[in-house]
Amino acid sequence: MKMAKNDNSSGYLKRYSAVILVIAIITKKYLTVPEPLACTTMRDILLSSKKTKDIMLEKDPSVPGVFPKIPLEMVKDCGAMSWRMPYPYTFKFMDDPLSEEELIKIFLDRNKEVRYRDNVPGETALFGKSVSNRALPVKGPFSKAWECISKGTCSMYFDNTWTKEDYKKIMPRDIYEILSTNKYGSMFLSNSNKFYRTVSAHAEYSNSVSLQMVNNKTWEIIPPYIAKKYLPVKKNAGIAMIEFNAVNQTKYLEHVPHYRFTVTPGEGFFFPGYYFHIVYNDPGVNIMTSWRQLGHQLEMLHLSPLNPLGTLHHIVLSLLTEKILPEAVFKRISVKMSEKRQINPFREQRDHYIDQINDLNL
Repeated sequence: MKMAKNDNSSGYLKRYSAVILVIAIITKKYLTVPEPLACTTMRDILLSSKKTKDIMLEKDPSVPGVFPKIPLEMVKDCGAMSWRMPYPYTFKFMDDPLSEEELIKIFLDRNKEVRYRDNVPGETALFGKSVSNRALPVKGPFSKAWECISKGTCSMYFDNTWTKEDYKKIMPRDIYEILSTNKYGSMFLSNSNKFYRTVSAHAEYSNSVSLQMVNNKTWEIIPPYIAKKYLPVKKNAGIAMIEFNAVNQTKYLEHVPHYRFTVTPGEGFFFPGYYFHIVYNDPGVNIMTSWRQLGHQLEMLHLSPLNPLGTLHHIVLSLLTEKILPEAVFKRISVKMSEKRQINPFREQRDHYIDQINDLNL
């Protein structure tokens, strides 16, 4: 009798699964609001470009690729869905960007409280050494931060104190209105007398839109599916990282399919979550804003190069950020977590050992 009951249950499941599938198809076709044609066209172009670039990069990874340029008109016509695309792209958001002097004057007049930190040179970074962002951030008015930024001794790195209202005076209204659909923005402001690497290879789980305001940034990008295939990926401090290797990491990158390109003032760069990036600054004052757009949880599962537990952690953070916690509360929690990571007593000793290994294997 028990077997017969299971057989009946199985029959019901098979019978009604077809009905459910038909309902799902009809619902998607007739009840889902169709997306703008600009979005569909953009997605099709990006996916076909991805396939072509993957073939080229796999054949010769020593020649970095570049991402497609998308016209601003298409970005605006697509709207907020522009920040949920499946593949990176660049776009020109401002033909006549504000100068360094104009932006600094706006910031000084506003003189809002910001978070900045001392520059620490020569710390360990994957794929070479860079200025470290390990120093604990301190709070103060922008005028105080500018005193040391202008001398090149400190910088604003992931300063999340900036609100959407703070950006209204520094970017065109049409692009601001699209960007304001994002969760929050961060400010990056630094000053150096040489070309240098600001951050090592890492990847966040959220989508990113970076707008270059002053000077140039050079990006090296490794897609998550490439990182998962070629690199030892791990989760560290809430982000995806690449574990250290006892090899020359610059030469190592020449054998990994990747992208390298420079973004100039007035240009934007979009990339989905889990795309690993390494960033370099040109000499002089450098200003960039970065906006976070949380992706769909199913997209995160598809893209993630991490193990299931690490991915689940990021999905929970995504749900807390987008669905549950207010933005201000989540920002305060993130700051506290960041400060806790940066005063880890074992991190400095571990980096000391890695520095020694790196020097021996150059």
